[in-house]
Amino acid sequence: MTRTEYLKMCCLSECFGLQVQKILAPPWRFLYISTNVPVLGAEGCRVTEELMDTKMSLRVLQIVLGVVLFLYSGQLVIEQLHGDHHSPAFFALTTLGSVEAIAAVVFLFATPIGGRALLFTFALAALFHILHGQPDELGVLLIYAAAVLAAMSGRRTERELADGQ
Repeated sequence: MTRTEYLKMCCLSECFGLQVQKILAPPWRFLYISTNVPVLGAEGCRVTEELMDTKMSLRVLQIVLGVVLFLYSGQLVIEQLHGDHHSPAFFALTTLGSVEAIAAVVFLFATPIGGRALLFTFALAALFHILHGQPDELGVLLIYAAAVLAAMSGRRTERELADGQ
C-alpha cells in the first residue's frame, strides 16, 4: 500500500467512523481498522453522506415523476384528439392534460412552480373523477401528489441548507 493509498484509507475510515489502530510495516502493507471506535468528526461526514443519498433519491423521484406525468398527460391529450370530439368532457380533458404536461416539464426545472401547478391539476382531476363517478382513480392522484410534495420538500430543504451555510 502506498502512502497515498494509506491516506485515502484514513480519510475513508474517518467518513465511516473507524479509527486506524495499527500499521505494522513502513511500506504500509498491513493496516488494521477497528470498526467499533468512532472518530471525532465522523458525524459530519455521515450527515453529508446521508444528505447526498437523500438529495439524489429525491432528484431521481422528481425526474421520473416529471417524465411519467408528461407521458401520461400527453397520452391523454392524444387519445382525446383522436376520439369523439363531441363528448362534453373533451374540452376539459384536453385542457387538463395539456396543463398537466406543461406543469410536468416545468416541474423538472423549477420544482416549486411546477409542483404547485401539478398539485392544482391533480385537484382538478380528482374533482373530475368524483363528478364522473370514478372514485377509484383518486388513489393514483394521491400517490402522485405525495411524490410531488416529497420532491418539493427536498428541494426546499436543499435551498435552506445552502442559505444557512
